[in-house]
Amino acid sequence: MSTSTGHIWVPPDEQLHHEILASHHDGTIAGHLGIEGTLEMVSQKYWWKDIIDFTKRYVQGCYTCARNKNCNKKPVGLLQPLPVPEGPWLWTQSDFIVDLPPSRGYNAIYVIADRLTKMAHFIPCDTHCIHAQHVWKLHGLPHPSQF
Repeated sequence: MSTSTGHIWVPPDEQLHHEILASHHDGTIAGHLGIEGTLEMVSQKYWWKDIIDFTKRYVQGCYTCARNKNCNKKPVGLLQPLPVPEGPWLWTQSDFIVDLPPSRGYNAIYVIADRLTKMAHFIPCDTHCIHAQHVWKLHGLPHPSQF
């Protein structure tokens, strides 16, 4: 059946929709044109209720398109090794282990490690107290919208 715009109306048959998209997307002439290109080709001739969503799902599930997709990121540079410290505890790294269940009034662990010897100290702490003692006393409370 043809619509008033000259498009062929396709009944709600998923297998038929799949075959139409396969012929307009997967074929050697079609060339895996992506969502917009495939939708443009199909919608020149056909119409069905969810043509846009069905086309998006079909193209996003295409293995060939996913495998051959161009990377839009800048190429990464070569890895640069960090210099070796000249002695122990001259270069340290630290991190917090947070969201722990409270134990003896502490809810986090402050970890500080030496880069040369890999020796580490694990210091129990309360993240709220650390914030209050070292950040809030110098800079005041953060804006209420952050809570």
